[in-house]
Amino acid sequence: MLRLLLVGSSIFALLFASSLPTRAQDEAPAPTQEQSTQEQPEQELGEVTEVSQEELKQFVETIKLLQVIEEQAKVEMLKTLENLGLNPQDYQAFLQEQQNPDQQSQPQVTEEQKQLFEQAREQITEIQKTTQSKMQEVVENEGIGIESFSRISTAVQKDPDLQEKVKLLLQS
Repeated sequence: MLRLLLVGSSIFALLFASSLPTRAQDEAPAPTQEQSTQEQPEQELGEVTEVSQEELKQFVETIKLLQVIEEQAKVEMLKTLENLGLNPQDYQAFLQEQQNPDQQSQPQVTEEQKQLFEQAREQITEIQKTTQSKMQEVVENEGIGIESFSRISTAVQKDPDLQEKVKLLLQS
């Protein structure tokens, strides 16, 4: 479960990575050349970032809120498929076929089914955009910030001791 959670938080961090450069430019002054060269070796060496107990608690509380949003989104996506008369396995197979048209593992889909799949994809994309927005809002409102969340997530993935601490905090 912890691995799935960490993967989810990594995905979350990646989702918002594209918004970081402009946000970082707006919020923080540009680093001096000296600061840039001091920070660069740490990043290149892949050193584990120090994470305080308070940051870790905040990180875990944020994850708990994100899990609720993610679960709600999954339910909404399943309802969308159900309302269109599609099952998740067929929809997933359709998406895989669209990504790899050379692999014809799925029987031919009728034009009507294609339209339903496309309609489902559009609705699910909207759900994903809304979910992403809600998740970003939660991270920002919890006071941890997207950059810190991403930094802590990376540190937890690299440090087994931090993973254990997160696991314990999630269970409490």
